[in-house]
Amino acid sequence: MDEKGINLKQFFVWINMMPGPDFKPRINITGEIEISELSEYNIEQVNLLFVNIYQNDIQFYSVEPVVRIGENPSGDNKKLLIFSTKDGMDVKNNFEIDSVVDAEFIFEFDGNTFSQFEKNVIIQKAY
Repeated sequence: MDEKGINLKQFFVWINMMPGPDFKPRINITGEIEISELSEYNIEQVNLLFVNIYQNDIQFYSVEPVVRIGENPSGDNKKLLIFSTKDGMDVKNNFEIDSVVDAEFIFEFDGNTFSQFEKNVIIQKAY
């Protein structure tokens, strides 16, 4: 958990490799973030705006995720955000599917934005 009370509980980056007549690999993200109540903000007003995906310090994707509020996690004064891509995104040229990525989570609170990074996330593949 960081100083703002943001805890990335789960985060997956995966590529749909399912064969089919119109096969084209697509990248997806999914995960859960737990936000704890801290004195500097009201957790009900914290929103996840974007997830930016980087590889080798190059931004490949900026995702506006689908976000829903999960069941009240363990303990009061916490908020669980469950997020994912709506549809997978085409794998871009020069994106290395057998490598790792870094993710930047962009949050909004009271008209201001702040970010949190997760480094060296392994790209999983679904067959």
